[in-house]
Amino acid sequence: MPAPNIPGYALVWSDEFDGPAGAAVDASKWNSKTGPNSNHEIQQYTTSTANAQLSGNGQLFIIPIKDGSGHWTSARLESRYSFNCDRGHQMIFQAEIRLGNNPTAQQQGLWPAFWTLGAAVRSGIGWPKCGEWDILEVINGSSTNQGTLHYLNSSNVDPGPGGRVNFSRNDYHTWALKVDLTAGTIQGQKLTWLLDGNPFFEVTGATVNNGEQWDDVAHKAFFPILNLAVGGDYPGQPNGQTVGGFESGMQVKYVGIYKSNT
Repeated sequence: MPAPNIPGYALVWSDEFDGPAGAAVDASKWNSKTGPNSNHEIQQYTTSTANAQLSGNGQLFIIPIKDGSGHWTSARLESRYSFNCDRGHQMIFQAEIRLGNNPTAQQQGLWPAFWTLGAAVRSGIGWPKCGEWDILEVINGSSTNQGTLHYLNSSNVDPGPGGRVNFSRNDYHTWALKVDLTAGTIQGQKLTWLLDGNPFFEVTGATVNNGEQWDDVAHKAFFPILNLAVGGDYPGQPNGQTVGGFESGMQVKYVGIYKSNT
């Protein structure tokens, strides 16, 4: 599906997932990560089109699969490109996504997400110093999203401020994070999480209240990630009722990065 126009912004990068049904994603845009896992997740990320495939009508399907031996496979796609917000401007990371609608009891341990990491992680800077924006993060078939900011504070811990919002799993929704650097000082700059254009969480430079830390999470470049993890510290492990397949996965119409014209 074409990424929509946003008045006052230019679309600087996107993937609209065009291509024949069953094809792999565009390898010039995405890196298919295959490991290692973190957070005690149990899935094996693969490059197989069984786990990440084009729909044939402008969508990406990410599908978790449990084989006959009880082993789980899934996909994690990381953009090859990173983007930073120019000072005095705004930037939006946005995607339109539907989550699978299997019964909640059948999605224990499943963890779909649309999120970002700071590009510094690709230069050896560890987490959470590199910064992380969790835009869409849902566990266990829930209808509540958790938006979170991860960074390293002055006490060398990740404070992990976050906000929650409810949504309908039957529908596609537009999930976004806006970086606003129009203010001249960090106190007035902000990160805003949005569901269907409506803000549900915000962190300001005044909240972080540290120039170096705000630089890590608002001024530096980030890259988008789409994945569906299985198990891990956050959702817990899958159980005997957990099922894979299309309605346990995620469907993505587009991912777009926008920068303000002024």
